[in-house]
Amino acid sequence: LSYLGPSVLQSLVKYNRCGVYNSMQIWEHDGPAQLHFSGEDLEGAVEDGRLVDLNSYLNDSSVAGTGSNDSSSSADNKRRRPWLGAVVEDGPLVSSLWEELKKDDRIDLLDNLQIKSIQAPSPSLMGKI
Repeated sequence: LSYLGPSVLQSLVKYNRCGVYNSMQIWEHDGPAQLHFSGEDLEGAVEDGRLVDLNSYLNDSSVAGTGSNDSSSSADNKRRRPWLGAVVEDGPLVSSLWEELKKDDRIDLLDNLQIKSIQAPSPSLMGKI
C-alpha cells in the first residue's frame, strides 16, 4: 500500500474500503505447529527505513475507523504499531488509483481508443538501459 501513496490510502480508509489487521495466527490442521505474526514484529524494519509505517500516511481520526485491533490508544502512547497487512476491495482500489492518475499532469489518459500497432524504437534511440 505504501507504493500507492498517501492520497489513495486516505481515500480507501475514509470510505471504509481498507480492513487493517495487526496480527495473524497460522496453525496446522492436524498438528501442534503454529505461527503468530504481529505488527510489533515489524517495528525494527520501520525504524531503520526498510518498511513504511502506513499510520504516518493517516491522521489519528482516520486510523480509528480502520477496524484496527490496537488497544494502545492512550494519550501517552502516540505511536501505533505497524500494520501487518490490509485487505482492500478491488473496485474502490481501482477507482482510487484512476482518480490519482487523473490528477497527475504528467500522465495523459486516452479513452476509447484501439491500438492498431506498436513499434519499438531502434536500440540507438533508446540509449543504454
